[in-house]
Amino acid sequence: MIEPRIENDVVDLYDSSSGMYRRTIRPGSTPISVQAEGGEIAITFQNGSVDIYSTQGLYKRTIGGSRS
Repeated sequence: MIEPRIENDVVDLYDSSSGMYRRTIRPGSTPISVQAEGGEIAITFQNGSVDIYSTQGLYKRTIGGSRS
């Protein structure tokens, strides 16, 4: 299981059982929240868009949001 944490405008992924660092996701905007569910990490941004990444840190898709 993965535990994502926002730290210094990036999302760091940790192994939830051991607490050991696994990898960093560097999104294009500042994240306001992050959650892990199943095999995916959902990163929410201020404009309402949500970027979905795999637990390996690979970008999958963007959901919603407004264009500036």
